[in-house]
Order: sequence, then C-alpha cells, then structure tokens
Amino acid sequence: MHELKTFQIRIKGIVQGIGFRPFVFDLSKKFKIKGYVLNDSDSVIILAQQNENHIKKFIKALKEKKPDLAFYKSFEVDELTLNKKFENFIIKKSLKSKNSFLSIAADISLCESCLTELFDKKNRRYQYPFTGCTKCGPRFTITKEMPYDRETTVLKKFKMCKDCEKEYFDPSDRRFHSQNNACFSCGPVLKLIDNNNKLLIKGIDETSTVKIFKQIAEFLNSGKIIAIKGIGGYHIACDAFNDEAIKLLRKRKNRPAKPFAVMMKDIKEVEKHTEITLAEKKRLQEKDRSIILLKKKRPEKLSKFVSPDNNYLGIMLPYTPVHYLMFKYFNYPLIMTSANISEEPIIINDNESIKKLSKICDFFLTGDRDIIINSDDSVVKLIKNKDYFIRRSRGFVPNVLTLNNNNKKEILALGAENNNIICLIKNNNAILSNHIGDLKSLETFKLFKKSIRHLTYLYKSNPDIIACDMHRQYLNTQFAINIPDEFDHLKKAKIFEVQHHHAHAASCMVDNNLNHDVIAIILDGTGYGPDDTVWGGEILIANFKKFKRIGNFKQALMPGGESAIINPWKMAISYIYEIFKSDWIDMIPEVFSDIKKEQLDMTIYQIKNNINTPLTSSCGRLFDAVSSLCGLCLETTYDGQPAIMLENAINDEKKIKDHYCFEVTDNLNHYTLDWSPVIKNIIKDLKNKISVSKISKRFHFAIISGLSNICKLIRDKTLINDIVLSGGCFMNFFLLNKLTYVLKKEKFNVFTHKNTPCNDAGISLGQAVIACENS
Repeated sequence: MHELKTFQIRIKGIVQGIGFRPFVFDLSKKFKIKGYVLNDSDSVIILAQQNENHIKKFIKALKEKKPDLAFYKSFEVDELTLNKKFENFIIKKSLKSKNSFLSIAADISLCESCLTELFDKKNRRYQYPFTGCTKCGPRFTITKEMPYDRETTVLKKFKMCKDCEKEYFDPSDRRFHSQNNACFSCGPVLKLIDNNNKLLIKGIDETSTVKIFKQIAEFLNSGKIIAIKGIGGYHIACDAFNDEAIKLLRKRKNRPAKPFAVMMKDIKEVEKHTEITLAEKKRLQEKDRSIILLKKKRPEKLSKFVSPDNNYLGIMLPYTPVHYLMFKYFNYPLIMTSANISEEPIIINDNESIKKLSKICDFFLTGDRDIIINSDDSVVKLIKNKDYFIRRSRGFVPNVLTLNNNNKKEILALGAENNNIICLIKNNNAILSNHIGDLKSLETFKLFKKSIRHLTYLYKSNPDIIACDMHRQYLNTQFAINIPDEFDHLKKAKIFEVQHHHAHAASCMVDNNLNHDVIAIILDGTGYGPDDTVWGGEILIANFKKFKRIGNFKQALMPGGESAIINPWKMAISYIYEIFKSDWIDMIPEVFSDIKKEQLDMTIYQIKNNINTPLTSSCGRLFDAVSSLCGLCLETTYDGQPAIMLENAINDEKKIKDHYCFEVTDNLNHYTLDWSPVIKNIIKDLKNKISVSKISKRFHFAIISGLSNICKLIRDKTLINDIVLSGGCFMNFFLLNKLTYVLKKEKFNVFTHKNTPCNDAGISLGQAVIACENS
C-alpha cells in the first residue's frame, strides 16, 4: 500500500463565484482524494490527502482542467506533516480574514445548460427569469463583501426551497454551492407595472410570467417604451424598427443624436443588419456579452433614428433569462439603452426608476433581486481582431490586471472628471471600477463616492496613497484634498497629483507591459497643463516616473471656455480670426449663416479682448472646428459628436497624396504643429465645393503625416522607437488605424490600448501606476 501524503494547495486569482469548489470536489472523487476545500478572503485552500501518484494527477488536473472563468494568479503547493487521516472529501465553510485579497468574477451571460433548462417544459425552471448556476449570472453586482457566499450577496433574503437546497448540497449537481440558486418557489420574481407604479402582473409562477412577456410584446408592437431591470441596472427598450417610438424616446430622453445600442435575438438577425466578420461573430457570443460596434449593412433596415450619421451599429446579444424570454415572444431587434436621465448613472433602484423614468417609459419590468452597484454594458470595437474598449464595465469588472512591480502600498486613483473610472492597487493587482461617468452631475458624483466605498470595502483596503488629477477644479481632485468625514479609512492617505496626459501615456504603457522611455502621442479634448493652459494635442517622452512635453499642436483660444465645446463653431471662428484677423467675416462658410450675428460678434469680442478665452492645444477642439466648418455639427449634443461625424463623413479608406499639411516648427527641440495652412486650405476647398468626404480625409491624413514627421525627428535625436497612442481622439478608428499603419511603415513599434479605453476611463490606471512608481 502506498504511503499517504498530505498537501496544502493555495490558489489565488479568480476562484470564487465560478463553481470552483464543486470542480475541486469532482476531481477529488476522480482521484480518490480525501480532505477538504474552502474559500477564505484571500484564496481557495485545498487540503489533499492520498498517495503521491494520485496527488500529482490531482494537481495536474487542477492546473489543466480549471473552469472557463477561473484565472490563477498563483498556485502554491506545500507538503504537510499530519497525523490525522481524512475519511472523505468535503467543502468546508468559508473563512474570513483581514488584510487579504481575493478576486471576484465579473457578471457573465447565461450558460448553455441554464438556457436549455429555461425552455425545457419538463424542467421546474421552465421560463424562470432568474435562473443561473455556478457557471453563469451576476457576481460583482450582487456581492456586498468577500468571500462570495450566499449570505454576502443580495440572495441572502431568499431562503432556498427544499428542491434548491437539495441541489445546493449535492456534489453531483451543477448548482452545488451555487450562490445564486433559486426558482419560482423560493427566489426573486418579476413584476410588470405602469408608469404610475400600478401593478399589472406579478410573475409568481410560469403561467403569470408568460403573461408578463406576452403583454410586453403587445406593448412593444404598439410602439410603447419599456424599462427593463437587468444585471447592472435598468435598460430602456423599444422596437428598433419603429421610427415613431424611437423619435419619441429621443424626445423624452433629450437624446437627439447619440446612437442607441441594439439587442438582437441571434447571429442570423445580426447578419441581416451588419457587415459582420467571422471574428466579430465569435466575439459577439463571448460570455461577457459586450456591445460590439459593427459596420452597418446598406441600405439600412432598422429605423434611421437608431444610429443617425454613423456607419456603425452597437449590437449585443441576449445575456440574461429575461432577455431570452423577451425574444421568445417578441421577434424583432430592440433598442436597449442604459436607463438614466441625461449625464446621470444607469438606474439600479426600483423606486428611483419610477421616480425618474415615469415620463420616459410607459411600463416597467422590474424584479425583487436587488443590484448592489451600477454597471453599464461594456462597449468594444475589434481592431485587427483584438478588443479595443470604448467602455469597460459589465462583464469585465472587477477582473484584475496584474502589475509588474513589488510596491506593497495600497493606492486608490480617482481618475478624470469625465468618463470616470476609479482604480485600486492592492498586492500588485489593479482593480478598475464599474463605469461611473461625468462627475459634474450630482447623481454621478454620488455614484463616484459609492464606488469608492464599495471597492475599498469589498477588497478590505485602507489606501496609503490617493492619486488624482492635478486640476484643482476637478470634483474628484477636490474630494482627495478634502476627504469627507464618512470616508475615515481614506483620511491618512497621502495625496499624489498626476498630470492628465502623463496618466494617459502610463495607462497605455501598463496595457502593453512597457517600463521604459516611450514617445507618447496623446490626443484628446481637455487636460490641465502645468503651464496653466488646456492641453490636448501632445507629444511626450514619458516613463512611469516622469514626462517631458516635446511637441504639441499650436495653441488657440477657446471663446467662452467650455461653451466652445458645446458650440464647436466658436472654435472655427477662433482659428479663422487667428489666421485672417479683420478679414475673418469673408472666410466663414455658408453653413454659419444660421448663427445669429450677435453670437458671432460676441465671440469675436471675446477673442479680441481675451475675455474667458483659455489657450488650448487640444486636438479634439481642432476636430470640432473642422466638423463645424464642413457643416456637420454646429452644436454638440453628446461627447465627441463633431469628431464622430467628421470621421463618418469619409466614404472610403484609400490613402491620398493630396492631403493638407501642417507646418512643423522646431524651437529648441520642441516641435509645434501649426494648423494655419490646414484651415486655409479647408476654407479654400469649401469655396470650391470640394466634397466633405474628401476634406475630412485630407484633414485626417494631414494629422497623420504631421505626427509621423515629428516622431521621426524625435527618434533621430533620442533613439526612442516605441510609441504609445492614447487619448479620446483615438476613438476615431480611421485615425487610429491609419496612423498606426504609417508609423509601423516607418519602423516604429506602435502600442495601443488593450485592457482599458484610450479615453479618460483609462486615466485612473495610469495615475495609480505613476503614484506607485513615485512612492
């Protein structure tokens, strides 16, 4: 008989909430292992007793056969000397400990097994809208604290019935220790109510639940607008073919032009409306079920009001039981947009949904499973068949990014004021929060504070350092400087301020495991510069410790400050006046004829007298100006609209030789891209009736050529050959792809974002790492 040996196996990473302990239990039976497995607040611990040969096979299987959602950060095996002999293998009760770190899985889509049961008439969960198991469903948005057990989730209030309890304790069952286990008899149920909060139907069983979905289908067919409670918040839905319903939604939601996301029943439906590739088909069906930006198929079949003046549709597939049941009874694509008031966070609370959305939505599909934290759908574009994030939230949060440093300090980074996401570094792990949004909104700032509380509490963190933007007027920077009393655990943290564009560069560097000097091309709308001007078209030499500004777009005045962002024609006037001075009136395009003379005169007065006209080197403002000159966008109704419309005006992607040219000046090794000749030639082309498509393409290639030329000059003097591209302007896929191509052709190594968005949502990661390296 072989000698019994005992080993302790400790696994850290994403190993809770994904059926990991049942997986270990199954392996123990296969290899005749005795002992136990348990969760603690830091890892999963396995005590395995058997002969050495069986133990080796068991460990090999743990490594090679792990569940799809599992991620191992570390896998430690230690032999123990024990006199005790174990008679069986059990799952023990979870332990709790202080100062620990454990990753929780992100919220994911319904698995195939649960989907099959959902439509199996013989199954007791037939058409149950909250079905799930260890392999699927919500995690992050229902968890109050770690470790992930039923009593630490919102399911605590639902006592399992005998059948569910039997599954929960049956090691052979798929729902063995499934914390979201529930059914009609014991779990959450749906309610259909009207916008006066009157209950229409309560889904207490399969029959009444079917009535709910049939009624919703009738409402949708008649053009009604429905609020639907999901995993990370409410959505607003209506028929994506119905022009009148969508126009009404736009009017009620005060969202005149920003594209809506669309949910489609299956891939066959997606193929009818988009030029989807094989890679995009595969990506669309991944477990995170993100919104994927897909090229429209022409002519459009959906309503033209879904995504006006845009070549893309944001498409997602169903990912909850509710979604699948919706499409059983309603067979057409649905607008599925975040339920919120303009600039506020996605709504998660049932009472708040009625209070705030009753004038937008006609009916509400709600349920009594609570949501702990807001989490919008993630948005992704495939670039070279790889994820390029527009928004990173549900499906990815709070997945960790492992850092390559040995700093033991805990750091909380507060991000930017727009597109806010916070970042926590603990034990060399970076955890990015849910999407928060624009902090100028009171409700969004409340979510910002709630997200700090949730993330630091979930990961038991008392940060040593708080990193923030150096712009003292940012609300999150003010938060760092004057920590509110309710955040006592942050009071002792040191404040570390980080320049906005340095943080952009660092974020992209982290994404690509770079830790040396790079050329950083950072193009965005706004970022506070150390010289007290507004930066936004920057070329830096950067590492995690420091940066040097070595180039930028020529500065221009922003008449009215932020007013020039809402009214991009003001930036056009600024560029024109700078070039033509008193002759400016003869240079404004015909499309400006609808702008009142008093507005034009006031803008010129501000420019002449330098009244509320901050200087900016912003590439985003230059895009705004050109878009308005071309008559595409004279008033901005959503972030980035002028630039998006300018990009979408390009009707082919072929390279051109007759592009405009920036004048590049070199002043003591500092390079400036002067836009004067570009603006002059655009005005000339407009007078000559050159197409907007051609003007847009000439402008894009002018930027690409100018940046490429400066990078070559920098390389000649510094020998730096690695370039990172970051900033919101690189949401422009034409600019991103063409600039990357041209730089690579010049033998540069070009790095773009992989795990974080290039816009301000990536700022907090950069802030955190810079603070980490400088502490």
